[in-house]
Amino acid sequence: MGMPVISDSQYDALLASLYASATDTTLIPAFIRELGELTGSHIGTYMREDFANPNESALLTGGIEPEEVMRYSELGGENIWMQRSLSSIRTGVVLNSDEHVSMRELLSSRYYNDFLRHMDVQHSVGVCLSFQQQRAVFLTVGRAASLGAFDDESLQLFKRLAPHFVNTFALQMQFEHLNAQVAQVTRQKRGMFLLDSQWRWVGGNPVAEQAVAAGWWRGKLMSRLEPAHPLTREAWQSMQRKLQTSPAQQVMAIHDKHGVLAAFASVHVYGATAVSEHSPCYVMFVRPLHSPDSEAVNAQLMQIFGLTTSEAALALALRKHGDTAHAATAIGITESSARTRLQVVLEKTATRRQADLLLLIDALVETVA
Repeated sequence: MGMPVISDSQYDALLASLYASATDTTLIPAFIRELGELTGSHIGTYMREDFANPNESALLTGGIEPEEVMRYSELGGENIWMQRSLSSIRTGVVLNSDEHVSMRELLSSRYYNDFLRHMDVQHSVGVCLSFQQQRAVFLTVGRAASLGAFDDESLQLFKRLAPHFVNTFALQMQFEHLNAQVAQVTRQKRGMFLLDSQWRWVGGNPVAEQAVAAGWWRGKLMSRLEPAHPLTREAWQSMQRKLQTSPAQQVMAIHDKHGVLAAFASVHVYGATAVSEHSPCYVMFVRPLHSPDSEAVNAQLMQIFGLTTSEAALALALRKHGDTAHAATAIGITESSARTRLQVVLEKTATRRQADLLLLIDALVETVA
C-alpha cells in the first residue's frame, strides 16, 4: 500500500522542519512525526550502529518508548537488516529492508520476535547519515504489516531527502561541538564570540556579553562589533585582512575604552561555508587579564627574577598599556630608556619577546591573585 505523492508545499515544509532541528535537537521528534504522517511510518528513530562492537549499537532519539530503547541495547547486535545490508552501507545511502531480508526470514528471526513485533514493524527504510570506521548513524522509519512495503514513490522521496538528512546531521554534530565549547570556555571565564561572514556578532556566551558591557566593543547581537579603542581597532582590522587570505589562527591584544590592555583574543575560522546569512564563520576566544595587585606582583617579579623596582614597574606598565611608548609615559621615563630597560627585563626573565613577557606576567598575576 503506497502513500500519495506529496506536494511541493508539503516537501518544503518538511525540509524547513528538518533544518530547524539542526540547531535545536528538541525539534527532532516533531520532525519525525511529520515525516511519518507523509510516508505512512508510525515509528521513527536515530540509530547508532557499531559494526566492530555490535553490543555498543543503540537507539539515540525519536518516538520510541524507553523499554524499547533498553530492548534494542540488548538485541542491536542481532539486527538482521543491518547484517544483510552491511556491504551496501555508505553515507547517504537509502536502505529498504525488503530488498535485503525476505519476510519469511525476518519473521523467524529473534530480532523480529523480541523487538520489532512489540512495535508492530515489518518494513523499514533507513538513511545512513554518517559512516566512518565501522560506525554508522541512521535515521530509520518503520511500517506495520497492514500498510505493506514502502513503494517506489516513498523510496524516491527518501532518496530525494537523503542529502538533506546527511547535511542536517553534520550540522547537529557541529552545533553540539560548539555548545560544548561554549560551556567549557564559560567555565574558564573566557569570552566566546561567534561572528558571521560580515563580522556580525551572532552568538556566544555570557562572558562575551560582559566584555561588550564593559566597553571594550561597541555593538550588539546581530550587528558588527567595533572596538572602542583605536589600538584595538587597528589590530582588529589587520586581523580581518589576514583571515581573508589565510585560515591560520590570529592573536590580538584588546584595550578597554581608556587604552588599558584588558585581554588577549584568538580568532579562528569556524565554518568554511555559511549555512545561512547569520551562521557563524569565525569564533573569537577572549581571555580577560586579571587586575593585578601591583605590590604583590612587583614583589614576585623582584623575588623570582631579580628585577629591580624600576624594571618591575616597567614590566607591569607594559602589561597594562600594551606598548613601550605608553608604558614609558606612565612611569615617567623616555621611550628610549624604556627600550633599554626592557632588554634587561627580557634577559632576566628568559623571554625573547615582549609578547612572551606579557604572557609570563599574566600567569604570575593569576597565581598571586
